Amino acid sequence: MSELERTRLEDLLGEPLIAPDPLIDVKQAAAVLGLTPSAVRSLLRSGVLPHEEPADGRRPTRTMRLAQVLAWAKEPSRITVAVAAGILGESATAVHRLTAVRLLNWYGGLLPLDRGEVEKLVTRRRDWLTLAEAASALRVSPEEVHDLLRSGALTHTSDVSRPVDQEQLPRSV
Repeated sequence: MSELERTRLEDLLGEPLIAPDPLIDVKQAAAVLGLTPSAVRSLLRSGVLPHEEPADGRRPTRTMRLAQVLAWAKEPSRITVAVAAGILGESATAVHRLTAVRLLNWYGGLLPLDRGEVEKLVTRRRDWLTLAEAASALRVSPEEVHDLLRSGALTHTSDVSRPVDQEQLPRSV
C-alpha cells in the first residue's frame, strides 16, 4: 500500500493504521466505500459484503477486515441511481426511464446499476440527438422528426430525451 493510499485510509477511518489488515466497524466501512452506514449494514445482512464471524459464545458483531472491504470496492462497481444520474447528467427519474426501456440493466438492491454499463451508455448517448437537434440538422420541424420516427424512417434509440442517433442522418446535412 502506498503512503498516499495509507494516508487516505487513515483519514477515512479516523485513526492510524497500526495493523496491516485491521478490523473496521460499519461506520468506517461506510466511509471507505462512500456509502451510508445503513447501506453497509444492509449489505452485511444480505451477505454481499463479508464480515468477521463472532468468537464462540460472543454476540454477532458487524466488523470486517479492511482488506475485504477494499477488495469488494474494487469488484465490478455497482452504483446507486443517484450516482448514475450524476454520471449521465440526468435526473433519477430519467435513469429509471432508461432502465425501463432496457438501455441500462437493473440488478436490484441498494446498488442496482453497474458503473461500467452507465459509462458505456454515456459514450453511446454522445451521438444521440434531441428532437430539436435532429430537426435542426434535417432542417425540418420537430413534428416532422416525430413523424419520421413513427413511420420507421428513423429508428428510435429508446431514449425519450435523445431519440435520434446522429448516425442515421445523411452526411451532407
